[in-house]
Amino acid sequence: MIENSLKEAFRLIGRSRKEVAIYMAASLVCGGISVLMCKVLGIDYTASDSFQNMKTMPIKVLAASIPGGIILAWFEAGLTGRVVFDAFKGELGDMTRYANGWFLRNLASEAIFKGISAIMVVAAFSGNKPAALIAGICLLAVTWLVFRVSLWLNASFVENLGLFQAMKRSYAVSAGNLWRLIILIIAPAFAADILKRLIVKLLPGQTTLVYILKDLTHALSSVVVIGALAAIYVALTATKTLAVPDAEKNNAAV
Repeated sequence: MIENSLKEAFRLIGRSRKEVAIYMAASLVCGGISVLMCKVLGIDYTASDSFQNMKTMPIKVLAASIPGGIILAWFEAGLTGRVVFDAFKGELGDMTRYANGWFLRNLASEAIFKGISAIMVVAAFSGNKPAALIAGICLLAVTWLVFRVSLWLNASFVENLGLFQAMKRSYAVSAGNLWRLIILIIAPAFAADILKRLIVKLLPGQTTLVYILKDLTHALSSVVVIGALAAIYVALTATKTLAVPDAEKNNAAV
């Protein structure tokens, strides 16, 4: 199923080449916004996501990612909606309509899990051994939960479910398929990490260019994951009823 899901992911990506390009361009712009925020807040943008920075200045690191993260959540919702609707019915819908309809749900999900993870990371590096141990265990539990509910946005589109209802649906659908999801999510990220390291070695001293290329590499891996999750959701569920996004109704149902 993993191989088939990846093949289907690339097929879906190929059918939405324009929207993928828009998403990647948006990711690049959001990366630029994060760089600007890092400079304003006095953070080294080339290491803005390092554990050391998250340990010493977690609030600043989180604040630097918020503006770009909000914008990118809109584009991510739009691309996911288009891909999952295509996966179910082979119909290429309007990315903007999907983005407007599911943006707030996607943003709320990002805020919940990133906020919890940030708190756990800070606690893990607090210097208090009992607190660090508890935080480490909780972080593993949160990571496990993230994989189990990783299909929530697809479920929300397909069945027009609210955020927490969609997470419950994903949790149910993913039962017995955890390792498939882990591989489909981790593999693109691992490949992107190898490519990032290669870029750093091939372009020594080109700080800004390296940052841009690394950001694009991360965006591309995210696109592959979006396609793969849509493909595996289709493979795991027999649901064929698709919701028509209504921006006002859906944003009110977060």
